[in-house]
Amino acid sequence: MNNLDLISKLEKIGQLPPERSQDVDDFPLEEFDQHLQSFELPITLEIAKRLIKLSPPSNTGCFGVEWAILHLIESLNVEQLQDLIAHSEQNEVVDLLSIRLKNYFKKNNGEA
Repeated sequence: MNNLDLISKLEKIGQLPPERSQDVDDFPLEEFDQHLQSFELPITLEIAKRLIKLSPPSNTGCFGVEWAILHLIESLNVEQLQDLIAHSEQNEVVDLLSIRLKNYFKKNNGEA
């Protein structure tokens, strides 16, 4: 299955719910995670824009599955990551990615 097929399947499943919500009981978490593990790297910016929307809300998690989304998105280059953050609604993956980029720039003296 190619990345476009995978993102379409994930979008049909829907956004990751917070792990402490009742919605998580009926959410097909294993299937969602299996699809995430099947992506080929690097992903495109267009796939990343769709993928980031599937993150749980800010300050929540979904049994660590949000980290799989983050790691896929981190296959983009720094400029693409900055663009993605700038044009995405706030959620847990955006928050984590922002922190990681800030740390990257600190470590590299502000250079990409």
